[in-house]
Amino acid sequence: MSPADQQRSLTVAIGLEAVLAGAALLLGWIFDFPPLREMRLEWRGPALGALLALPLAAGFALTVKFPMGALREIRDKLDQHLLPLFRGLSIFELFLVSLMAGIGEELLFRGFLQTTATHYLGLTWALVLTNLLFGLAHWITPAYGITAGLLGALLGWSMYYTDNLLTPIVTHTLYDFIALWFYLRVVHKPDRV
Repeated sequence: MSPADQQRSLTVAIGLEAVLAGAALLLGWIFDFPPLREMRLEWRGPALGALLALPLAAGFALTVKFPMGALREIRDKLDQHLLPLFRGLSIFELFLVSLMAGIGEELLFRGFLQTTATHYLGLTWALVLTNLLFGLAHWITPAYGITAGLLGALLGWSMYYTDNLLTPIVTHTLYDFIALWFYLRVVHKPDRV
């Protein structure tokens, strides 16, 4: 993929995540469940979010470095689709994509959907519904969709536990960044084809 194509991919990825953030803010305004109301500017939520990202990223690293069974299919899909799109991006660009994914997806899934569903259905059903949708949105393979749904449930629980949307935003952002960096710089070293 040419550098121009990669820059277009980066722009599209960031744009899609920005659309998710905008949709979450718009839906929150329409239905009076604004996701930003769920953010607290304090250190404990983001600190827990950073700690949660570490074992999740370690799990990802193990599954892509030593893929077995259904995890092999995930690795194959990543090699087919993710590698060509992001291989030449700088560390800053990988962080920017990760940050936008953390913000856009968490504003929508945890900030708006989970908060709204909790109001109408209670926390348990809100976590089930929200993370079923989160898993479906990440359905690259069945194993990946199920894993994403389970990770989403952890993100949802972390928001509930800390009463702070910044917790899952930090977890999601750091997890994506570490996973992308490891996948693109360690599993697929830049000098390898």
